[in-house]
Amino acid sequence: MVDRLDRIESILATTAERLDRTAERAESNQKDIEALLESISNLAVLAEGNEQRLGRLEKLVEANSLMAAANATRFDVLSADAKADRKRADQDRTAWQAGFAEQMAEIRLLRLDVRSLNNRVDTLEQAS
Repeated sequence: MVDRLDRIESILATTAERLDRTAERAESNQKDIEALLESISNLAVLAEGNEQRLGRLEKLVEANSLMAAANATRFDVLSADAKADRKRADQDRTAWQAGFAEQMAEIRLLRLDVRSLNNRVDTLEQAS
């Protein structure tokens, strides 16, 4: 019977040790759970902040897209205006060059007339 009591005491001691270890693990697990819950709470706050920032960024992207489209349209208009201005300038330059060529031809004729007149005057002066 003593042997049986010793075994029961041994079983009780082992069970008590196991219960102590289980209690320690339960306490450690409880601490880990609390730390995880705190981390989850922190992550939820961060996620909410990121969601708000994402909303602002989406609005900025949309605004930038609209501005880019407006700028592209404005560029096309300005480019067309510049091409039209260039064409008009080329036409004006061509007209100016034609007028200049005509004036130069007229000046040449006038110079010839002046030379001829000078020669006549010289001839008249010599004759008189």
